[in-house]
Amino acid sequence: MATSSPKLPEDRSPFDDQALVRLRSVVGTDAGVLLPGALGTIVYRHDGGDAYEVEFSDPIALVVTLRGGDLSPAA
Repeated sequence: MATSSPKLPEDRSPFDDQALVRLRSVVGTDAGVLLPGALGTIVYRHDGGDAYEVEFSDPIALVVTLRGGDLSPAA
């Protein structure tokens, strides 16, 4: 008997640690601005995917906490 997995809320995504992701929206920080399409790496998952620590290196090097809905797979 086939079962379907439960749907995650829109702001949650099942990214694993070390996954390469793209930013979906503009993120402003004290260090600068990250634009949509910026590539980052998941370095930590909060509460099973409610939020992620994402490391970016271009155009600025920083780690930002983001919701899953702010990210898409890089591939």
